[in-house]
Amino acid sequence: MARLLLTINKYQMNLLSKILFVAVFITGFTTYSQFQNNRNPVGLDRSIGGAGGQPEPQKAEPVDYVKAMTERLTTRLQLDAFQSAVVKNLVEDFIKKNNEIALENIPNEAMIEKSKIAREEMEGKFLEIFTEKQKTLFKEFLIENDGKLKKNKKKKKKDTAEVAE
Repeated sequence: MARLLLTINKYQMNLLSKILFVAVFITGFTTYSQFQNNRNPVGLDRSIGGAGGQPEPQKAEPVDYVKAMTERLTTRLQLDAFQSAVVKNLVEDFIKKNNEIALENIPNEAMIEKSKIAREEMEGKFLEIFTEKQKTLFKEFLIENDGKLKKNKKKKKKDTAEVAE
């Protein structure tokens, strides 16, 4: 009986070694094919940081604020060509002043104050060239935009408060 158990164990060991050999062979083959994937496009890429992992973000075109603001005011206030040209020049000057203010080495409160003063000067020059109807439309436009700004600031404050918590 002991001899029978010994022969069964040898038979089982032989079978087990064959199964183990086949398993190692198959595992090695699949691993080899995955390593070859980087050089050969056939197969499944499971590498970390592979070549085609993340799609490239779309490049946003820069916004021309002068053109956008001029067109918006021209259509909203029904400006003629002369008024539109003056508005364009005033907006360009305002943006240049804001860029200069941003480059100055002063606290943020002072930058905001200087920018507000430059904006008020620009709006005053706008009012000099507008007709009475355009002035009322412009004031409505400013109130509408001011309301949007306040809403955006409240949203930002709420978002930053939620993030802080």
